[in-house]
Amino acid sequence: MDVKTHNSIKITQNELFMNTGASHHEFVSKSGKRIYLFYQKEFRSKHTTTQRPDLVLTLEKNSGEYVNYVFDAKYRVHRKGHDFIPKEEDLNTMHRYRDAILNSKNERIIEKAIVLFPSNDKTSVDYFLKSIEKIGIGALPFLPTNEKIVQDFILGLLTKFN
Repeated sequence: MDVKTHNSIKITQNELFMNTGASHHEFVSKSGKRIYLFYQKEFRSKHTTTQRPDLVLTLEKNSGEYVNYVFDAKYRVHRKGHDFIPKEEDLNTMHRYRDAILNSKNERIIEKAIVLFPSNDKTSVDYFLKSIEKIGIGALPFLPTNEKIVQDFILGLLTKFN
């Protein structure tokens, strides 16, 4: 995959600048499809408030249309028995993103919205993966020591659209 554009890093002769605000990267797969990764992309709405999820992964479909996936890091968990799961209000935020982010024809453009929550617990993964597939809203555990589940999920998306 080739990186085409990005606006989060700027290199000059002797300096490297990192933009920690909204940014994006554009990639082109070997098959020529475009993939975009947006950080804090702003979605303005004439009907509701502006929405700004942490990450939006946009994949080009065969038809030239695009499908969008929201990933939003939440740093709070709720203890349910022995498991740590995302807070209910954080899952509700994913419903809001999916329902409030619309195109110019007032159609939903978010395919799935996923909470990334801090946990090494793997017992609730199946429940939240099924939720992602069934209703498009769910959660995945994500820590520096536990990236594999999210990595496999994204690789599955990329394989599906390549």
